[in-house]
Amino acid sequence: MTLSPTHIPRSATRSQLDYFVQNMASSGKLVPLLMAGVGGILVFWTTPLAAALWFVVTAGSYLAFYYVAKTKQPPVNQPKAFERWSKTVVRLNLFSELSWASMVLWFWVPGDVLNNAFLLGVMAAHLAMAVGHSSIYLPLMYSSLFVPAAALVFRPVLSGDPLLMAVGCVAAVYTYFLYSMAKGI
Repeated sequence: MTLSPTHIPRSATRSQLDYFVQNMASSGKLVPLLMAGVGGILVFWTTPLAAALWFVVTAGSYLAFYYVAKTKQPPVNQPKAFERWSKTVVRLNLFSELSWASMVLWFWVPGDVLNNAFLLGVMAAHLAMAVGHSSIYLPLMYSSLFVPAAALVFRPVLSGDPLLMAVGCVAAVYTYFLYSMAKGI
């Protein structure tokens, strides 16, 4: 007995990524708007050109990730194509996360408490959203977790400021909490 493509059972991986892609619909429009808002606020600490460049790279990398995830999904009966697609989705997500996290490196102003708090707050909120959204598929969750977490933990720890170092330690616990929650999902 041969199975038609509509009767081929889906793997757990396929089901996880299908569910993730299905739930991306609302984020395709909202995340770039959020990035634009963050970029607009960054102008308080940098030039409009630098903030615009960050926005263009970050929004572009996210939209590439979103586009490939939503429109390039191969049919169920092509497991090799699915494997290539899933790896591409994870890589594009990783690049998008690198773009987000670059904000903490590019725009950090030593000694400016408001700047530091803004950047760390945005990164903490982004980390929670990204990990929660991607926790359905572990490779995607890992690519959503480690880069922003590194920025959130290491930037304040490496500042040398005792208060920021303590914030970095709290951020490490926060990251572990998110990781534990995501693994449970």
